[in-house]
Amino acid sequence: MADYVNDATLDGPDTRDGVGTATPASGRSELSSLPEIAAGANIGGRYEVIRRLGEGGMGAVYEAEHTAIQRRVALKVLHAEFGRNPSVVERFLQEARAVNAVRHRNVVEVMDFGVDNGRPWLVMELLSGESLAARIERQGAGDPAWAVRTLDPVCRALHQAHQRGFIHRDVKPDNVFLVSEEGGEEVPKLLDFGIAKNLLEDRKLTATGAMVGTPAYMAPEQITDPRSVTAACDQYAVGAMAYEMLTGRLPHEAETFHGLVLGKVQGASTPILDHRPDLAPALAAAVMRALALKPADRHPDIESLRLALLESLGPRESVEAPTPPQDSAPAPAPYVLPAPEIEPAPEAPPPSPSPRSMLWIAALLAPVAIAALLFALFGRTPPSPSAAVAHAAPPIPTPIAVAPPVEVAPTVAVAPFQRSRSLRRSRLRTLFPRRALTARALIGAPLTTAASRSTATIPFASGAASP
Repeated sequence: MADYVNDATLDGPDTRDGVGTATPASGRSELSSLPEIAAGANIGGRYEVIRRLGEGGMGAVYEAEHTAIQRRVALKVLHAEFGRNPSVVERFLQEARAVNAVRHRNVVEVMDFGVDNGRPWLVMELLSGESLAARIERQGAGDPAWAVRTLDPVCRALHQAHQRGFIHRDVKPDNVFLVSEEGGEEVPKLLDFGIAKNLLEDRKLTATGAMVGTPAYMAPEQITDPRSVTAACDQYAVGAMAYEMLTGRLPHEAETFHGLVLGKVQGASTPILDHRPDLAPALAAAVMRALALKPADRHPDIESLRLALLESLGPRESVEAPTPPQDSAPAPAPYVLPAPEIEPAPEAPPPSPSPRSMLWIAALLAPVAIAALLFALFGRTPPSPSAAVAHAAPPIPTPIAVAPPVEVAPTVAVAPFQRSRSLRRSRLRTLFPRRALTARALIGAPLTTAASRSTATIPFASGAASP
């Protein structure tokens, strides 16, 4: 669970010295005398207290549950005596405003605020994991890739805060929480915007000349002139954290608090390669530039520092998620089911035509057949009348008496109308030759040819020719 005891709004400024030890804050020895909210108490009419997570000189943090939606939250409550101080209450509310103005994935979420029986309170998301300070104390100097991956989202959150007009002023390992999520991923979250400075407002929550922050991570100008605080102060603090994560030590070390402050103001930080000569030169240069004595000699902004740290790792490194701690068991690799072998489906036989399709085919072919039949009947050139008669007439027996020759009239041109009739008759004779000529032979009817309009009588087989 999150170590909210180090929250500046509860415990006051941290007086951590140059060797990484914490000086007890006022009120820590008298925690038992401070009033405690009992488990089961209702705060704000909607939060039920479950247990106390931590307590400082100015207030306490409890695990609570929203009674309506049953969500577990962290409930930060100020003690009643501080709740009567307008400047303290205003700073308490400032944290909620700053966090919601920044609204970043790597900034702890503040969801509610209120006052209950004269005690201001605010509600934050409940975190599970450990602080970066606890991690450094346990494992000492860390791997460069782990340090850069952990600081990358912190720099992103600070960059967005600077763009929204806020300077954190108390960036330190205690205020970076490593949240453990499902799958073994660690998500760094930035805590405690209680003493953040809003550059867009004119309100002065800090007394003139008052020094706020943690000296071990404070920039020199933040110590000498707190009113000149800029975004470069947060960059210096990130550089100090990177120095400590890579070496296990602080950039400035002294026996006393005054010696630490004097060393920061007058001298440069100890070169990081003195403690870690195996570091890449680009990484060492990026960290030392962030710790420059003058703000103008540092990186242009926190985003430039982030990019310089990433480039020092080389192109093959990834910054998707911080590396888990070295003493933790690696997350098991997910089991991937093998893809089943799929046999190819047999080729289906071609579909047989349906009766309906056969009807359509017959309907389409019928006009073609009819056209072919009509062409066969009427498209050919008709034979000459003489040839038709010769072909269709049956053999004539030899007459007993020879008839006198019949004079044939001269050929007369046939008019177009007569020619068309002659063509039709010749075609009919071609189709039905025997039936037509036999009938005329039986009745002795005159036969008119198409070539000459003369009339001839066909003699009977047993009789003489008529005169």
